[in-house]
Amino acid sequence: MRRTRSRPRGCSRKAQRCGCRSGFQKKIKTVLNLRGPAPGKEWFDRELDVVRTAGAEHISIRMSANREPDERTISNLVSTLTNVKTPLLIHCEGGADRSGLAAALYERAVKHRSTTDATAQLSFRYGHFPWLTSRTGAMDRAFAHFIQAH
Repeated sequence: MRRTRSRPRGCSRKAQRCGCRSGFQKKIKTVLNLRGPAPGKEWFDRELDVVRTAGAEHISIRMSANREPDERTISNLVSTLTNVKTPLLIHCEGGADRSGLAAALYERAVKHRSTTDATAQLSFRYGHFPWLTSRTGAMDRAFAHFIQAH
């Protein structure tokens, strides 16, 4: 895994890569997979094995980077972010869109950072490209709807 950027204390964001043992050197207590459960897939089974061997908790929430998550999914994600043991590692496939939304929600809902600071998690600086033909603007819309509702 590669670290995509620094996170608030207690929270890391990663892109899915071929291995995940190095993260446990930092005593990660929870891994949040935003690709959803995928039993039988090599990456998922390997991830579960490493997480369980390390004594950490593994949580999977299925999200698409191209479709705005519904209210129930956002509520579940915020509840999960609020209640997990930290340090927390958040990952999806690329580490920019779904992980960016989760990081923005973590900063706003859990760490009570400003909307401006939290929104920065969904930015070009961190690989999030919601322009032109990209459909990943769904993550920006989901965060905006969350802010409006709260």
